[in-house]
Amino acid sequence: LSVFKKFGKYSGIVYVKSRRETERISDLLNKNGVISKPFHAGLSGELKIRVQEEWLKGIVPVVVATNAFGMGIDKPNVRMVVHWGVPDSIEQYYQEAGRAGRDKNKAFALIIYNQHDVVTAESLLVKQYPTYEFIKRVYHALGNFFNLAVGSFPKEKLSFDIKRFCDKYQLPHLEAYNAIKVIERNGYLRY
Repeated sequence: LSVFKKFGKYSGIVYVKSRRETERISDLLNKNGVISKPFHAGLSGELKIRVQEEWLKGIVPVVVATNAFGMGIDKPNVRMVVHWGVPDSIEQYYQEAGRAGRDKNKAFALIIYNQHDVVTAESLLVKQYPTYEFIKRVYHALGNFFNLAVGSFPKEKLSFDIKRFCDKYQLPHLEAYNAIKVIERNGYLRY
């Protein structure tokens, strides 16, 4: 909590994973003398606008938000961006951390995490970016599913039920879907 107190008059954003966490972390900060408000998609439009305006004017120095906050906002004196847990992707981290220091003054990006966050992030990474071996497995299973030779293209469109496909070849659905997207990006099929 000392990092938040250190920045007193400057603005900060704390990114969390859920609506409930915005409320919990904001309460924790407020109880420890750091003025903050939660921001998430479940708030009324009026309340979201009020929180955003209070933050922009410096009335509320810290906003605890889901990733719904900050898009299109260019507030120059944001001194810190804190991620409470590991972001879902490096792109998300880069986008959100980049909201600090736009006035070219010193700013900080911080990730507060535990081992469970790391395990969850690694699991998500594996699901989003399947291994080469898994992609090959899905490619060959697709050929078998449609009764096609490796490298051939059918003349007509084929009907595809990903659930049936995954069940038949005992493939995890999300990983298989992401493998199919990789195969598609490389020009081997159109999904």
